[in-house]
Amino acid sequence: MNMFVYSLKNCLLCSGNKSVTVSRNLLRLTVDKEETLTFFMGKDFETCMYSHKREFCQYVEITDLYGDILCYPVPKPKRNLRYNKIAEKTVVIDNIEYFITVYSDGAIFLNCRGFNEEVRLEVPFAPTDIEVYPVGGSLFLADLKGKMHFVVIFSVPSLKVEFTDLCDEFTIGEILSVTKIHNGIGRHAETRQYNYDGKVNLRNISFQSRYPYGVMPKEIIPLAFLEEVRLGVDYRHFLGDNLVNDYTAVKEFFGKIDFCLPPFYKEFKDTFSVIGSGKVKYVKFALENRKITDISLESYPF
Repeated sequence: MNMFVYSLKNCLLCSGNKSVTVSRNLLRLTVDKEETLTFFMGKDFETCMYSHKREFCQYVEITDLYGDILCYPVPKPKRNLRYNKIAEKTVVIDNIEYFITVYSDGAIFLNCRGFNEEVRLEVPFAPTDIEVYPVGGSLFLADLKGKMHFVVIFSVPSLKVEFTDLCDEFTIGEILSVTKIHNGIGRHAETRQYNYDGKVNLRNISFQSRYPYGVMPKEIIPLAFLEEVRLGVDYRHFLGDNLVNDYTAVKEFFGKIDFCLPPFYKEFKDTFSVIGSGKVKYVKFALENRKITDISLESYPF
């Protein structure tokens, strides 16, 4: 049978003595019904597996794509790590010392204790270092550093977790500003700003986007548009005058988007595949003067 494989994170796909790299470039394979496919996602993630017998599948999504099967791994962090203390810091607030420890024990955890209180939460990676400091009032911040930052804000003395986020960079002063970088067709820097005064409340979300719109091939414009819809960027600059006033309905039209595929069959050279929640929508776009003037949801294309 024919199968399409795709992965948001580069991985190695193995079957028997055959192996191939899977990435965001859609790959078509011929797979025997007795064949098991194994996706190796790296040392920090569980192995993902596909089998024709669905009860043996693990950490993969399977759906229809143009009458064939689309299979893509859903990476899951490993939770079988042995106990190891990774880092430990202390902070003193109102003459009370709080102890912050990051350790592995199955998964990766951050533990904070002090003033007869203790709290533990799972964190997304093992940091190379941590920094802990007061940020005013009854709050203190723990910054777990690696390739990215995992930021945690606690309130004392209750040790309630007021805020967590995984980001590329952050600053904290009169406001907390957290930035995440999304690289795709364009580079989108998403910045979320928070007020913090005993509580942490979202104040504003903004994007700075950079991509070669003026020289972007016309065929790529729908993908760049879908990328912005998925991220929540203001996509109105892609829309023609006839659609701009109803732009809020566009997000509802597509629903949740995990990823999108460009046309790849010459018989359906204008049809884009929008994948979300394990389902595929087939979509066509009409463009005039590099603006989208119509979006149509196609029925099953065969």
